Amino acid sequence: MFERLFKIRAGFIIPLFLFSLLIACDSSPKALSFAGSVMGTSYHVTVVDAPANLTEAELKSGVHAALAAVDAEMSTYKPDSALMQLNRYTLNQAMPVSPNLMKILLLSKQVFNDSDKAFDPTVGALVNLWGFGPRQVSNDELPSDNDIEQLKAAMGFDHLQLNTTEQSAARSADVFVDLSAIAKGFGVDEAARWLLSNGVTNFLVEVGGELRAHGYSPRGDRWVTAISQPDSGLQPKIHRRLMIDDVAVATSGDYYNFFEVDGVRYSHTIDPRTGRPVQHSLASVTVLASDCASADGYATAIDVLGPEKGLQMAEKLGLAVYIILRDGDKFATRSSSAFDAYLASHAL
Repeated sequence: MFERLFKIRAGFIIPLFLFSLLIACDSSPKALSFAGSVMGTSYHVTVVDAPANLTEAELKSGVHAALAAVDAEMSTYKPDSALMQLNRYTLNQAMPVSPNLMKILLLSKQVFNDSDKAFDPTVGALVNLWGFGPRQVSNDELPSDNDIEQLKAAMGFDHLQLNTTEQSAARSADVFVDLSAIAKGFGVDEAARWLLSNGVTNFLVEVGGELRAHGYSPRGDRWVTAISQPDSGLQPKIHRRLMIDDVAVATSGDYYNFFEVDGVRYSHTIDPRTGRPVQHSLASVTVLASDCASADGYATAIDVLGPEKGLQMAEKLGLAVYIILRDGDKFATRSSSAFDAYLASHAL
């Protein structure tokens, strides 16, 4: 018998757009910031020099609707979501899916293949077993080896057949698809898509720590954001500043959502190859990409792979990646060759 201690941390990425607003002068571009809640987390948006025909209310409702639509379709916490309908659909029967859900399933398959199956959305049943999914775990014992092995035997993204011609998906085994490691990033992309389609070209969208920037900031230059220091609590400390424009940033790691049992940390990131939370020195992974869904998915994949294999994949794919490693009570850092271009060269 032991006490299971859960800890939730704020996002890994610290958007510094509020700081930008504080230092803006009278001649700075006109900026509007707003926030809300969706997908089980909070979001923050800053828009600069919005078109005159868009009211503040229209901006807020449009962004929220874009995010809520992704949540309604891809949440595992909503029994009537399209994803949950797929998880209940008759085996070997094709279920029609929307273009957005097909897009994310196809991207998930790409990351699944690129990572040698380290990223596997059918790990959902194991996520639930370990208490990180919608099913509440009230027992005071860790999952048994037998339970883990049984679920491992019944998973695998190869059991999901995607038909792009008929726009359908079918499960050949009773797998539980969980898109939590990529859907939040896609929500950021959908909010960005709505803004761009409505003539907004300068903005930053952040959802639960994942973000995407476009155009210029309230200072009139590139957006500045930061990677937070692991374990820095509810008031995150800045670890590295980044300068970004028309790029997305996502971070995965062991200090965002975890529990401790007898001094052992169990991360929410489950390794589909072992059926257990990852156990390595990697504290966080930050990935920059053209879209946030890809950054989100590859950050999780590298978190599972660990520092060596993760950076090997990053170099092979040309990904901009920054990792923070635990080294006793200190931290060490490593990055891919594509990452340095985003480091901020000046102090705020």
